[in-house]
Amino acid sequence: MLASATARTLSRWSRPACSVSSRSYWKLTRTSLPPRHPAERPTAEQLNEQSENFHQKDMIFRAERVKQPGLPVQVLMLTDVLGYGPRGQILTVRNPNIARQELILPGLAVYARPENIADFGPGVIPEDQLVMSTVRGRATMRTLLHTPLPLSLHHENPWTVTPEIVHCAFRRIQFQVPIEVIELPDTPISGPDPDKQGKEFLIHVTINGVERVPVRVVIHHLNPEDAKANRELGWQHRFREPLFEEQREALAMLPRPPISQKTAEKEGFRPILTQYQQWAERRQARLRSLIPPES
Repeated sequence: MLASATARTLSRWSRPACSVSSRSYWKLTRTSLPPRHPAERPTAEQLNEQSENFHQKDMIFRAERVKQPGLPVQVLMLTDVLGYGPRGQILTVRNPNIARQELILPGLAVYARPENIADFGPGVIPEDQLVMSTVRGRATMRTLLHTPLPLSLHHENPWTVTPEIVHCAFRRIQFQVPIEVIELPDTPISGPDPDKQGKEFLIHVTINGVERVPVRVVIHHLNPEDAKANRELGWQHRFREPLFEEQREALAMLPRPPISQKTAEKEGFRPILTQYQQWAERRQARLRSLIPPES
């Protein structure tokens, strides 16, 4: 019975998933040590006595799945994707699951196999010619693209959004962004204004003087006396109206932070999850439409 229960446990965790196959193994450890045989050869009476003392607890094992880290994969970009590179770029993605979910499955890239590189034709950019300032700059760019910036502003005192205010907002979420690399929209943003509450707009941050990264900013009128009451469930995942109509398309194409399983199971989060799935499908279809037919 215990053996069949262990088999069911292993089979439940061994079901194939829609992800990159990884090397792993199961480590079985006894929860208690059974009685050991004596050093000399036991007699028949001793064997019978030991079998009587052999308890069911001695057959209980603790199953632990040990995963080995996935190996980095090389991909060939089929179109320009913010945070990764331009069309034709060969690059290495350290996490194979991220490469599969964000690039391979949506059809935005293929594995950099010799046959895929040959089919791509001219225009391939080798990995040693990355069109980025640094590898670390590329990682920072992806982080900024997926991180919405909450801009907390007073609900009564007059204010105008400046690079200094945005700099302080970045510091609140543990980002050190110099003031001189922050680029605001041409139209001034002033308040307090109830019509601007919860709306979003784009700013740009320049990394190493090369990469110009768009960042999603959400306006939040803050009441210092009742700060907790102003928080809303899953604010970083909610879909909001743009502050400027000309930024609607750019905001729709900007990546969003992934939704964890724990967040998705929260009460009242189902409508947001449905919107997120619909948005992801539309965005992937839009990105695939930018791939030239010959690819």
